[in-house]
Amino acid sequence: MCYKVYVKGQKFWDQTASDYAGGRTKGRKYILDPALFEIIGNVEGKKVLDIACGDGAITVFLAKKGAICTGIDYSSKLIDIGKNKAKELGLSINFKVMDARNMEAIRNEVLDLIVISLLLPHLSSKADIESVIKQCALLLHKGGRLIISEPHPAFDFYMRNKLRIGDFEYFRSGLPYDFTMNIDGKKLSSIAYHWTLQDYYSAIVNNNFQIDKIIEPRPLDISKGLDRKWYKDRSSYPSYIIFDCIKK
Repeated sequence: MCYKVYVKGQKFWDQTASDYAGGRTKGRKYILDPALFEIIGNVEGKKVLDIACGDGAITVFLAKKGAICTGIDYSSKLIDIGKNKAKELGLSINFKVMDARNMEAIRNEVLDLIVISLLLPHLSSKADIESVIKQCALLLHKGGRLIISEPHPAFDFYMRNKLRIGDFEYFRSGLPYDFTMNIDGKKLSSIAYHWTLQDYYSAIVNNNFQIDKIIEPRPLDISKGLDRKWYKDRSSYPSYIIFDCIKK
């Protein structure tokens, strides 16, 4: 099934929830998620917020590790899937339907860790990115961590297409582009927005965070035997970037 690019935002995620849930792109399976979980480290007893949690895959993983988890997403369909998954596993997770651009309903929380994964390219303005990160600073205690993992701005879907045709427009922040996810053979297409590394850096450091680490993860060696061509391609450039940030 392939949803066309005209379907975007909340409507897109509601319509594709059943296709998206439980599946992962190769990039997430063999590059992003393993690196993200390693960087997060020990979360036992920690209060954690997973922003744009989708079907709750990261939220569930962290809850299994002993974290006290809240997961928010603006797709009610994906939140329902997350709730059902947590119930099946006997996990106590607070899933909420909420837009990351307005987290006033949880404003009084004091958190140890916030995770944002694959959200920022779906925000259509720098103001929205700034708003999300500013709210994260308000929710974390001093010394709390914000971990952001996104497609690498220099090699996101937009830039890879531009590089193929020799049309270099890296610095055109906010330019919309069509993107397609291949999840277990199902192609889901929508619209995302290209942001530069400087856009992300500025939004982080201008909102009371310092960047402790930047990671550009590589594919797991196991993926070489599963798809040699894909492994070789993804080993030649960074598909993702992870910011490990500390609240000042």
